[in-house]
Amino acid sequence: MNEIKKMWQIFLCRPNCILEMRALLPKGIDTHHPKSLVKHFRAMEFQGDRDALRSAFEQEALRLNSIGYNVYIVMNPIKSDFPCNAAARDDDIEYRDLLLIDIDRASTAKCPANDAELSEAKKVVYEVEKYLSTHGWGDSVQVMS
Repeated sequence: MNEIKKMWQIFLCRPNCILEMRALLPKGIDTHHPKSLVKHFRAMEFQGDRDALRSAFEQEALRLNSIGYNVYIVMNPIKSDFPCNAAARDDDIEYRDLLLIDIDRASTAKCPANDAELSEAKKVVYEVEKYLSTHGWGDSVQVMS
């Protein structure tokens, strides 16, 4: 549970924010659950209590993850007038201040990366950070999935 709380260091929860959770079942999982889900959490539904909003998001993410879903959040702020009737699209994003760079190995292996593969990935991360810093980007935040 502590790991999920770290995400609030990255994602803002403004008084009128809308958080969008996306949940996908991995390929090959045969279940009676839908293959994908989209859920919205509106700050105003929690009377401005951002802790309650965060807690509700965390609990639902953990619940869906326990079923087998991979759970994601829309990274950049969604416009406060978004109707929440479908997944947010590019036009629904208020502005962009986060950039996700996903570094994966080239293989299609189904098992976790080994130490050598992780070491190579860290070299790529270093090169990407070096490039971005020379082009005006601030410090990065790294996470390991």
